Order: sequence, then C-alpha cells, then structure tokens
Amino acid sequence: LNPLWNGVTKEALACGVPVVAISVDGVFKRYKYGFLLPSDVRIAAYLFNEILSEPDELSHMGMIGRSFIEALCSWDTIIRWLERIYYNLIEWRCIR
Repeated sequence: LNPLWNGVTKEALACGVPVVAISVDGVFKRYKYGFLLPSDVRIAAYLFNEILSEPDELSHMGMIGRSFIEALCSWDTIIRWLERIYYNLIEWRCIR
C-alpha cells in the first residue's frame, strides 16, 4: 500500500480493522495489515473463510494497521509534508 490509496482503505485502517480487497492481478497476497484476495469468487470465498478463522491474527493486523495510519496521516506528518512542498516551491521560484 502507498499513501495515495483511497480514503476507504485509510478509514478501515484508522478503525483498527484489517483491510481485505480484491487483487487486480488475481493473486492472493498477505500484508502486515490486510489481504488481497484473488478475483475468482470461489477461491476468494474459501480464503476469506480461512482468514476469519484466525480472530487473534486479525486483531493483531488491525493494531498494526492503526499504528501505521496514525504515523502516515497524523497532522504533524501532513504539516511537515506541506512545509517541504512550500519550501521547494519558494526555492524553485527564487532560482527562476
């Protein structure tokens, strides 16, 4: 996952729940804070049932996801990011 993903994913992580989505390339992938399921409905349903059978693991993934999103999307992080953009624009303007 990268910082440009949609808000639904960020909201799920902020709520402390693991993210489960369908993989574009159709391959099952396991991440620290969620899963990508294949697009085949039968396989996805089987894997989803397997995922649900591990509530402790899901809870742990949710905590990791929450910590990740708090660090990535905190106001301090966003302000530092915006400051860098503004300073770069000012520097670029001064060079021209």
